[in-house]
Amino acid sequence: MDGFITFVYIDDEGRSRPHGITIEAETEEEIEIQKRASMLLKLKIRRRIKSFLTRRKALYLFKETRDAQADQAKSGEDRKDEIDRLDGGEKLD
Repeated sequence: MDGFITFVYIDDEGRSRPHGITIEAETEEEIEIQKRASMLLKLKIRRRIKSFLTRRKALYLFKETRDAQADQAKSGEDRKDEIDRLDGGEKLD
């Protein structure tokens, strides 16, 4: 495929809007080109979804790790406070 064309209508506010233009493939070559363009678009969408999910998973894992480290630090502080409290109390023989 050498390429394909797409139309985008932008309104006065700079937003894309439906343009109402349709191009019907008439020849076998045009039909084949449309099929290939459709497959490329689907592949591009799949790649974007995969990339999005990969980034989302990485962010989730980062947050989980950060939260676990914060919990561990808090737990360590709690243990230290307990030891300090016990050290200040009566010592057993």
